[in-house]
Amino acid sequence: GTHVAGSIAGDAGPSGWTTYNGAAPDAKIAFDDISPDGNQLWPTNDLNTQLLPHSYSIGARLHSNSWGSTTTHYTATSKEIDEFIYDHDDFLVLVAAGNDGPDLDTVGSPATAKNILAVGAGQNTKEAYDDINVDSTGLGMDNLVDFSSRGPTWDGRFKPDVVCPGDTIYSAWSDGEANTADQCFVAGMSGTSMATPLCAGSAA
Repeated sequence: GTHVAGSIAGDAGPSGWTTYNGAAPDAKIAFDDISPDGNQLWPTNDLNTQLLPHSYSIGARLHSNSWGSTTTHYTATSKEIDEFIYDHDDFLVLVAAGNDGPDLDTVGSPATAKNILAVGAGQNTKEAYDDINVDSTGLGMDNLVDFSSRGPTWDGRFKPDVVCPGDTIYSAWSDGEANTADQCFVAGMSGTSMATPLCAGSAA
């Protein structure tokens, strides 16, 4: 949570570490913890009625989700998100596409939902997006990072919907222990889970 929150709205203030500011340092975050033990994720039984309404009710209009499954079908979880967005068309949900590339048909639920933005991970440099002709390094605007999941979905839809940098993203880091000094660092992490909050912050 620390790393992705920092990518969205981290603000180093006058510390001189502003290189590591998030994409929207003036934004506010409404946070829901879906991990009871810090290791496994347990989303609510119905995202439509039990998770998404909380953020919406306190004013959030973007919802960044750096979690998912390896199930590539359109699941009940995908449907629940679609139902909420259908009824709240001023609310944008972004979901990490998954890290099961480079094979096709690997975008995982709930990134298989239809009314969301499924976020893939691209290379970090501007050159990687400018260079249309792929060179020996594998960089090019049409290339995802190898690990980034790819579509199409099982029912033939294009995914991911958008690509943001997701390879060795430096953001806020904590060791997760309340009584240690390791609470105020930065660390590089990779994945579509890192690309998604950058995309959400840019949307803000």
